[in-house]
Amino acid sequence: RKYLFHLLNISSFNRNPTPMIPHPNDSSKNFVFIRHAESLQNKCWHESKQWSYRRFDKAFVDCDLSEDGYDQTEDTREIVKNLNVKIVYVSPLRRALITSREVFKNHASKPKFVVVPILREKMAAACDVPSDINLLMKEFPDYDFSLLTKGCKNKLLWIFESFNDQEYA
Repeated sequence: RKYLFHLLNISSFNRNPTPMIPHPNDSSKNFVFIRHAESLQNKCWHESKQWSYRRFDKAFVDCDLSEDGYDQTEDTREIVKNLNVKIVYVSPLRRALITSREVFKNHASKPKFVVVPILREKMAAACDVPSDINLLMKEFPDYDFSLLTKGCKNKLLWIFESFNDQEYA
């Protein structure tokens, strides 16, 4: 079997992206990695000369996508519309969940969404602090959160339990 890997970094797209993606008739197993669209904190970082003062601003805790971010999801939806997507693995952070929902909205293959805790980013800014998982489970009811909640003593503290056996400098 042939496996091909493709990366779509959608937050760096202009309005007319042309990334390399697998041909729909390709018989190999394809893995398409899609980075989340631009978040409100990403937008602030790109526009601010005083980013360090806003890095831990509570307003950016697990924040939404920016307007440009939503535009990026529309562009990406057009790019992936002919792919046969069976499963979408997604980070439990809001920007990734929203990106996946918007990109695969009304997708012909109706993929399954699986939330995977280790796909989250490291804790480096307010946007990396997750929302209450119970709220996310209500907001994304069609997503499988079982990998996140399975084995957790307290699912509200999943983020801390996921730090086990990891080194941080």
